[in-house]
Amino acid sequence: MKKLAIMAVLASAFTMASAAELGVNVGRNFGSDQSYVGVSLGQKQGIYGVALGFDHASSNVSPTVRSWNRLSLTGSRDLLKVGQHTVFGVKLGAAFVDPSKGKSGAAVVVGLGTTHPVTKHTSFVTDLSYQHGQNKIHQYDGGQFSLGFKHAF
Repeated sequence: MKKLAIMAVLASAFTMASAAELGVNVGRNFGSDQSYVGVSLGQKQGIYGVALGFDHASSNVSPTVRSWNRLSLTGSRDLLKVGQHTVFGVKLGAAFVDPSKGKSGAAVVVGLGTTHPVTKHTSFVTDLSYQHGQNKIHQYDGGQFSLGFKHAF
């Protein structure tokens, strides 16, 4: 019974130490030459984090590049922090890209990011990443840059 009580106390301490984060961002996909907007829901525990994101781009740049939706799941790790500022962090994840016309497909996402506190619970974030997908969605491959805000609860 003692072990169960100790595990319950440790589990509650772990959940209180972590923070759920809700974010909004705007970005640019240099592979398809499109701008996008997005939202994310994340969880941060110390130097590690995980985020579920949804991005949408709407434009008709060329006949092969259409508007698209992207659902992504990424894990992150802070590598260099100065106070509360994450000067350098890395991320790795997977994305599902669903264009308005054509076939959908999966992609790998790798990137670097920074986080800078604005208030106690709100931070300004920047992200530079590269997306590489299946042949059927190759027109969306390439570098991406985004910036936005996230709020921790």
